[in-house]
Amino acid sequence: MAVQKTFLKWVGSKVRMMPELLRHVPPRGEVLREAFAGSGAVFMNTDYEVYHLNDANSDLINSFRLIAEDCDSFIRDLKPLFLDGNSASAYDERVKQYNTSTESRERALLFNYLVRHSFNGLYRVNQGGGFNAPFGRYASVYFPEQEMTLFAEKVTRAREVHFSTLDFQQFLNQGLQEKCREGVLYLDPPYVPASTTSNFCSYTGGGFSGFHQQLLHQYALMYAAGGHKVVLSNSDTPITRKLYAGHMVNPVDVRRSVASKGGRRGNAQELIVCYQRPAAAAA
Repeated sequence: MAVQKTFLKWVGSKVRMMPELLRHVPPRGEVLREAFAGSGAVFMNTDYEVYHLNDANSDLINSFRLIAEDCDSFIRDLKPLFLDGNSASAYDERVKQYNTSTESRERALLFNYLVRHSFNGLYRVNQGGGFNAPFGRYASVYFPEQEMTLFAEKVTRAREVHFSTLDFQQFLNQGLQEKCREGVLYLDPPYVPASTTSNFCSYTGGGFSGFHQQLLHQYALMYAAGGHKVVLSNSDTPITRKLYAGHMVNPVDVRRSVASKGGRRGNAQELIVCYQRPAAAAA
């Protein structure tokens, strides 16, 4: 089956590793929950009746909502930004506009412009929360009209699609409090850095520390004990190998799209972790 690309150009998108990922995430089922939905690659390449798509980036999720509600009008309003936007001056002006805007639709439109025109689709914010990724300097920039249309069509095919902008703890607590039906939980958190030089900036600001990685691991264990199939992606490092010891750890090579030095791009080792339901819980 051909992998469906997403309308967002996104660092960390699972499009490249989708064939391997779908060996562990069931391609179809009743309920799929994602605490870190990102570009929506898993959503676009699976077939579930009910989706719960969460991401702490409110402009990303608002883009999902707006395209699902009225794809044609979103495309109509976004196109002009692309037609005259492939220059450093236009990019810098729209970065300023994005960083000062408080109107949700305007921010969503600018967000989609920026991640297509920034360096390798990088969404990076400074400590003050301002977007500061550099201009990509592409000869031309692809406008993802078809991918947006397919996203909207996919939403209508599912029985339910729920969008949320909670932090991962709130989202996962909500599922536990609702005593949600058994299903699939896929977790794709900000990765543990492979080295200090590759410590990429947080997608949403505030950072994602070792404490958060350990806390997420505990949530994964709780969901697995409750009957969910839990699959998690992360970088392949001594830290992650130790953290996920005792579970099915599957290494995979993935072509990296961003590196601190262009000449060092290449394949990066990542892990797909499948949590095992504790024997006591399964009995």
